[in-house]
Amino acid sequence: MDPVALIVLVVFVVLVGLVLLAGLILVVALARRKPVKPPPAPSISAAPKVSPIPCAPSPSRPSPPPLTSHTPYLLAEGGSLHGQPLRIQPAPGGLTLGRGPDNDVVLDSMMASRHHAQVMPEGAQYVLYDRDSTNGTYVNDQRVYRHTLAPGDRVQIGDCVFTFVAPGQPVPKPSAPFASRDLAQQYHVRTTFDKEYELLELLGCGGMSVVYKAQDTAGQIVAIKILDVTDEWVRTKFIQEGKIGEVLRGHPRICSVLELRRSSDGRLYLVEEYIEGVSLRKRIGAPMSPDQVTSVTGQVCEALHFAHQHNIVHRDIKPENIMIGSDGMVKVTDFGIAKLTSSVTITKDRIVGTPEYISPEQARGDEQIKPASDIYSLGVVLYEMLTGRLPFDRPRSGEEREAWYTLIRQHIKEAPTPPSRLTPSVTPHLERVVLRALEKESSKRFATAAEMAQAIGYDSSTVRRAVPEPALQAMQLVVVEGTAAGKTMPLAETDVEIGRTQLDPTNLMISRRHAILSRRGQAWWLKDISRNGTWVNGQRVYDQVPLDGDALIEIGGAKLRLMPQPGEA
Repeated sequence: MDPVALIVLVVFVVLVGLVLLAGLILVVALARRKPVKPPPAPSISAAPKVSPIPCAPSPSRPSPPPLTSHTPYLLAEGGSLHGQPLRIQPAPGGLTLGRGPDNDVVLDSMMASRHHAQVMPEGAQYVLYDRDSTNGTYVNDQRVYRHTLAPGDRVQIGDCVFTFVAPGQPVPKPSAPFASRDLAQQYHVRTTFDKEYELLELLGCGGMSVVYKAQDTAGQIVAIKILDVTDEWVRTKFIQEGKIGEVLRGHPRICSVLELRRSSDGRLYLVEEYIEGVSLRKRIGAPMSPDQVTSVTGQVCEALHFAHQHNIVHRDIKPENIMIGSDGMVKVTDFGIAKLTSSVTITKDRIVGTPEYISPEQARGDEQIKPASDIYSLGVVLYEMLTGRLPFDRPRSGEEREAWYTLIRQHIKEAPTPPSRLTPSVTPHLERVVLRALEKESSKRFATAAEMAQAIGYDSSTVRRAVPEPALQAMQLVVVEGTAAGKTMPLAETDVEIGRTQLDPTNLMISRRHAILSRRGQAWWLKDISRNGTWVNGQRVYDQVPLDGDALIEIGGAKLRLMPQPGEA
């Protein structure tokens, strides 16, 4: 054999032998290796058992890394996640909860909004924000819109309950629920309130306010509505919704909000027009002629038509909020603060709102409540005027909480009994009107309150059209800081959206649709629809907030200033 070929053969054999030997060594090493045990799961105290709650983690998001003693989380109490921790990510992520599939935690609850709430790390604190949900977010049985979480706080969204566990801290007992004070015992009739009003008569009191008939120093008779809560969510809403009342001031079918004030002892109160008359609640049950029913319904439609033209939805139309004067004239009340009480939330021990009159979209917790919702609620009132009964009523036997759920499901799914089956004197014409107003799909109801008034036979010439307003000052948004600095965006009559395209296409902290500006009366309002938040004058907002003439808006590092267009200053 050629010597060179022999050398090549020997080298090849040696190499093959070395490869086989290395493989044998690897097999032996793997066989002797002990299996590695997974790290132990974090120690979490078992939560008390409650009724199952349908909530689940978002399937679209990857599983977070294991918890440590330095990880904050919400502990789910019930349902498929019972006892499981829901990790709060570092800023800017946090933890989002809602019915929409793009949330970190998806809540399969008809009481949850699509984007209901978010927990955000802010410095060393963790802040819970309600994202302008329909049915509210509660902490320790108190409704909140922004709340700095403390260890052991119990967070409730619809029928889902969570406990906040802070980094490295044990879970304490939850704080006691808020107890309302009895203002009716504090302010007596024939006493002076805020140095300007003499309280003449107690007109009513509820869970949030006390209402008095009063007389000011000039002799004018007014109604004084004193806020009876210290909760920051309610106080903020009271101020914002009081401004909405100013937009509607002066319409003959709407009770006017004259002024929003703060008393010398720090209480917020509204000065309202005093109405000499009774609520529709006191008339229902007594015989009402078709002409009376038509007149009351038509006048309420006038009020709603005007409000809807100003992008304002009442959300709490019911007999208690419809006043009938001694001359038969109707005025709708509580436009200014309806949103405070219209949310229908079932907590563990109380009902918030008016479930008998809510629309299906309110019952579902839809985020966008439109004028059609008021038309449905008025349909419920019309049904009650015609028959003396509600189209849907809660069962009077069994557990109260389940009875309210049954009522809400009826609004969403069940058809009402035709009024003529209960009251044969109801004409086919009126029956068609009420059943159309009570359609489950909002698109099948009357397109406007004016159309409903005309359909019922109310003289269309008396349906008040929108009062011509002075021209709105031409305003614009000016980007004062960020990639688009110097850019101007004129504001028109229609809604204006702000997002990534307008401000910085490369900035992922800005959502594609981040915020919406809408005109309400003579003011501009901003609504945040983003994940990462919008700040107005240094305060984060989730709700619709009114903008001052020089408001500073911060979105993902960009800063915008609201200011008059050139020549309008």
